[in-house]
Amino acid sequence: SFENFTVFLEVPLTQALVGGELQVGFMGCTPAISANLQGAELIIVGSLSKTLGQPFLVASKDITQVSQLKGKRIGIGRFGDSTDFMTRYILKSAGLAPEKDVSFHQFAGGSAIRIQALAQGAIDATTTTFADMVVAKRMGFNVLLDLSKSTLEVLNNDVVTTGLFVRSSRET
Repeated sequence: SFENFTVFLEVPLTQALVGGELQVGFMGCTPAISANLQGAELIIVGSLSKTLGQPFLVASKDITQVSQLKGKRIGIGRFGDSTDFMTRYILKSAGLAPEKDVSFHQFAGGSAIRIQALAQGAIDATTTTFADMVVAKRMGFNVLLDLSKSTLEVLNNDVVTTGLFVRSSRET
């Protein structure tokens, strides 16, 4: 119900599903898969998209190439979420070692929050949605990478539930 939706905006959806507070949620596949690897029984029952949700890598005005991110601060949503996965993928593709070449900083909320952090100098780069990339460009930030036309396919906006809910509510 919508009452539950507002309650869980501040609580990671994965925890709410695993804890039984919610039966079904929409999320990226990365947290669901990570939870399964740690012993949870989350099931992706459908996906609304197979395109990247935040395909743009934007950086501060003095950074013009991905290789310049070495030693820099990168903004992500949460460790283990799709922004974390995508950022690590991009960095590895550029020859950087995410665990030692950059520092990751978590910002709950969407990419607009991370654009604010970029504007305030709290981070040096982040991934964004199309709309937030347009805002970042207007603010003078550099778009280092545009994967929007990439053939890379990832699950995005997935319908996730638990094995218990599937077994007990098959018709639903």
